[in-house]
Amino acid sequence: CALRGGRVLVITPALVNAPARSFGSIIRSRELLWRLLVASQVFNEELTRRGGLLKVGLFNSELPVTNIPAKVLAVRRTLQQHQWLHDLFDFPPAVYTGLEELAAQYATVPFPVPDSTDFEYRRYPQLHMKANFMASREAWRVMAREDWVDFTRQYVPRRMAQVKSRGTAVQSFGENPEPLIDVGEDAVRRWYDELPVEQRARVVFFTLIGSANQNDRSFSSDGEIVIALSNWPAVIPYLDLLSIIGQSRWVETTDELDALLPRRAMVLTRVAHWFKAMF
Repeated sequence: CALRGGRVLVITPALVNAPARSFGSIIRSRELLWRLLVASQVFNEELTRRGGLLKVGLFNSELPVTNIPAKVLAVRRTLQQHQWLHDLFDFPPAVYTGLEELAAQYATVPFPVPDSTDFEYRRYPQLHMKANFMASREAWRVMAREDWVDFTRQYVPRRMAQVKSRGTAVQSFGENPEPLIDVGEDAVRRWYDELPVEQRARVVFFTLIGSANQNDRSFSSDGEIVIALSNWPAVIPYLDLLSIIGQSRWVETTDELDALLPRRAMVLTRVAHWFKAMF
């Protein structure tokens, strides 16, 4: 896809943020990321010539799941640190100012502290999100609109309601049953209607959310399923993905990769390959 001119960002959790830390999963994850990183270097000139992009990120965050304002600032900082991300999203300056104001607005709002005695407690957030967001070049232009600040203002308080204590979260959604899917609908539709007819035909949004594990047990007993969203609702998960992008480390060298996904002993690597081949 990148060699055909697509902009591709691949993200996997770092070791401390991995929900499954078995040596087989970690070894194969590292090998995949290593190959993608090397490919991005080997094909750098070709990617540049075709306008493509291939970047490898590792979700590496110590932020509590409940600290939504800190995640907003993390997005702001990450886009500042990487010029290619700044260019990719092409947000106008007002968006960055708006994000900072939004984070400051909620900075004094106390966020729930995870209970360390809870059975599901983890010191670091665990990324187990299996999602793909795809947009054509024409569709991607909507990302450069100032409206994203307003989208985020609508989104943040609802997201904060989701991460409250279980009982409070359930109660808050009982009192406010309106769906989240209406976030940004009017602005996206207005932008689409303003486009020339020939450009509208090339506006494509897709979001795939779900699990698609490629093993016999998952096929037969786990009920693997993927939900496909298209049209403007497919843009809504983009806000979650932007948060993940902002909390990720974008590696440029194999040394940086090794620091976040350390190599394992050769004997464990061979065992991991054997398990994959046998099962």
